[in-house]
Amino acid sequence: MTRDSLERGRQEAIERYGPWTNSNIHLGEGVFTIAPGANGMAEARVQRITQVVLDAVGGSVEGLRILDLGCYEGAFAIELAMRGADGLAIDAREEHAGKTRFARDALGLDRLEVERGDVRDLDPERIGTFDVVLCLGVLYHLDVPAAFELIERVAQLTRGLAVVETQISLTRREQVSHRGGAYRGRWYAEGNTPGASVGNERSFWMTRPSLLNALSSAGFTSVSECLTPVIPDLAAYRDHVTLLAVKGRAAAPASNPDVDFGAGEWPERLPVVAHPAQGGRYRVLERLRRARGGGLHKVFRKPGT
Repeated sequence: MTRDSLERGRQEAIERYGPWTNSNIHLGEGVFTIAPGANGMAEARVQRITQVVLDAVGGSVEGLRILDLGCYEGAFAIELAMRGADGLAIDAREEHAGKTRFARDALGLDRLEVERGDVRDLDPERIGTFDVVLCLGVLYHLDVPAAFELIERVAQLTRGLAVVETQISLTRREQVSHRGGAYRGRWYAEGNTPGASVGNERSFWMTRPSLLNALSSAGFTSVSECLTPVIPDLAAYRDHVTLLAVKGRAAAPASNPDVDFGAGEWPERLPVVAHPAQGGRYRVLERLRRARGGGLHKVFRKPGT
């Protein structure tokens, strides 16, 4: 496509769906969905998630099948499709799906399908399974039980791994139940912004332990937090996490058949413990614990102490 045709198509898409607000995609010939140089945290997130996925799958997504849930304006799905992945991008708002379709068509990415749909209505029998599922900025816009059901559905849909980016609650003030499990967090009142929820007025933000327990209960055997590549402005938020969840097989140590701690559960509250070498506060706490018959775990002690 020529620069003029790209620019005309972009303007027509803006007239129909509104301007791009989050994804500055280079369509070719110097034409960007937003503008040249209009890059910020959104583009840094694309680079970061791409790096995480590439590292997790061995360096290439060529021929892999990737699902992008709540794709917004399509930047993640388009980036991975440009690298050879077969993708499906889904968003509940037609303006978001429409912008994603336009960028896909402008870039000639026949391997990327785009659908308007609600992530709460996913049908595994219809859409199949995927090597990687992206669940970015979706969970914290869902209420109960939808948030837990989506985690379960993501585990059904992925053959390998999922990347989950979400807000978490810093308080344990509210408790909800799902399939016999108790989860803590807080309720969040949704507004009427382009990225807000569709169909629910409030959402449930899980605490970090509750989110980890929900992922484990859904069938993910290991969960790691993605800390690098770092986005300093994003890293400053204590209530924001990016997790790599892997659906594998539970492994018992071959070197010690008596060891089987199972999946276990993250407790909502952990004691403040550190090596006494960290400073006076921890030396005092260590002496108190020893006086009560506890203290620093022997694996951290010097011989003879």
